[in-house]
Amino acid sequence: MNGKYELGSVSSEETEFFYSSQLLERDREIGCIGHLRADFGRNGNEFWNTWENHFTDYKTQDFKDEFDSVINSLRDKGILKNRSAMSAHCGKHPEAKLADGRDNNYGFKIKTDSHVYYLRCNASQGDYNLYCYAYDRSRLEKAMPSLAETKTTLAERLEKGKRKASQHEKPDNTQKNKKREGIE
Repeated sequence: MNGKYELGSVSSEETEFFYSSQLLERDREIGCIGHLRADFGRNGNEFWNTWENHFTDYKTQDFKDEFDSVINSLRDKGILKNRSAMSAHCGKHPEAKLADGRDNNYGFKIKTDSHVYYLRCNASQGDYNLYCYAYDRSRLEKAMPSLAETKTTLAERLEKGKRKASQHEKPDNTQKNKKREGIE
């Protein structure tokens, strides 16, 4: 766990989401909002970053607020605290090594109810240490149904709980009544 956001593992079919598409239509289809590129500076404790827009129609205020929360949480208590923290986290997760031809790239994802963030990490000094690609979750899962979780969201679980509770409030007494009246 990194702060309040958990870094998840990725499948091989997700590798493309760690990199920029050269096609605007592909960005639109998969809901790519943009990406953050960052490095920890010479001393490994700084955080120099730039943002690159991909498809700004999905760059809502809710997204901006959530993105800031994700990045700041990871900077405060997680993998983005500094280069040493990133290196240690990647070292503990050799399964996250990306098969992209570079030995020192590791990939993680964070899923929220509305977005998916793909973090490509490289703890080497002199390289960009982070690329974080942000996607609209519903668009990404529509384009790639195999990425959709079978788990329900919190809102869906609450709604299901409400329906179940309302069903318990109205017991079905028709069978009891039929038996009492001798109707079968």
